Amino acid sequence: MQNLIHTSLRHRKFLYSLNVIADLLFFGFTDPKNLQVWFMPLAFLLVLGTVYMFVRVIFTLLRLLGYIDGKQRNWTSLILAALIFILVLMQAVGQLSIRDILVLIPAVALAYFYYSIVLSKNSISGNNL
Repeated sequence: MQNLIHTSLRHRKFLYSLNVIADLLFFGFTDPKNLQVWFMPLAFLLVLGTVYMFVRVIFTLLRLLGYIDGKQRNWTSLILAALIFILVLMQAVGQLSIRDILVLIPAVALAYFYYSIVLSKNSISGNNL
C-alpha cells in the first residue's frame, strides 16, 4: 500500500511538472495577437489543467488538515476548477457580466449540494462512485 501511495505521488508530481513546463513553453513563446484560432482550445485546456491542479493542491492541504475528506476533495476540486474555468473563458471572449456570475454561483452550489447528498447516500449504502 505504501509503495502504491508513493508511486501515485510521484506520478502526480510528474504530471504537475509537465503541465507547468507546457504552460511556460506555450504561453512564453506565443503571441496572443498572432495566435491562430486552432491553438485557442489548447490554451484553454492548459489553463483548465493548471487551475484544476492548483485547486486540487489546496484541497489536498485542507484534507491533510482534516477539514474535508478524500471524496469531497475530488468533487469539490472539479467543481471549483470548472467554475473558475467558465469564468475565465467567458471573460476571454468578452461575455462575462454580473448576471452570469449571479447565475453560475447558485448553479455550482446546487451541483455541490446535490453531489454531497448522493455521495453521503452511496457511502451509507456501501456503493462507491
